[in-house]
Amino acid sequence: MRQIKNVRLVSLTDRVYVELVNGVIAGELAPGDKLTDRRLASQLGVSRTPIREALQRLVSGGLVDPRGRAGWTVAVLSPRDIRELFELRSLLEPVGIRRIVRDKDEATAAELLAYFDRFGDVVPDSRYAEYFSADRSFHSRIVDLSQNRRLVAAYRTVELQVDLGRHRLLSQSRQRVEQTLKEHRAIAAALAAGDAEAALAALASHLTNGEAMMLESFQAHGEKTSGRTGSPASH
Repeated sequence: MRQIKNVRLVSLTDRVYVELVNGVIAGELAPGDKLTDRRLASQLGVSRTPIREALQRLVSGGLVDPRGRAGWTVAVLSPRDIRELFELRSLLEPVGIRRIVRDKDEATAAELLAYFDRFGDVVPDSRYAEYFSADRSFHSRIVDLSQNRRLVAAYRTVELQVDLGRHRLLSQSRQRVEQTLKEHRAIAAALAAGDAEAALAALASHLTNGEAMMLESFQAHGEKTSGRTGSPASH
């Protein structure tokens, strides 16, 4: 059996990974940006080893693309990527909704109903980051409630890539922030009423609107198509 990695190194890699993920999602590391382990190591004040380990995890999560000796680049979502991600969400998230209603989990339904109580009907700019976190957590919680470990693991990868678009869309469009708030509350209200069909319909509407708005946002800003090998959308 091989010796396990140094615990301190693993912990440092985890911290570097979180820092890089946050940088990508917030747009500090923009789509298409070239990354090198040397430059990132200098910026974060660490050695190149945890940088390379963290970057490999980002590659696995679809946030970064490897470029051989040239280093890495921040992933760029194409219209096809967005459609595929929302299609996956439309398959994965309903499993949690059906489970909540089937199990008559009133406590969890009440928890989800209260998820956005701390926000009024209008979310001020100063609370966008807080709302983004609540939005992300709301959907993750629904998926977690499926109690399907493999489904949850698959969603975690999807979630990271959706975050690339979700953060930018919410930060650029006040209209979408207010709209998603109403949509989230509609999903939660249907769950609290034990109405699976209404909850599924509200979720489907929410995802359809989100996909359309994200595609419109990316295309309006001239987003480059993904350069990932093997993606027809990149050609």
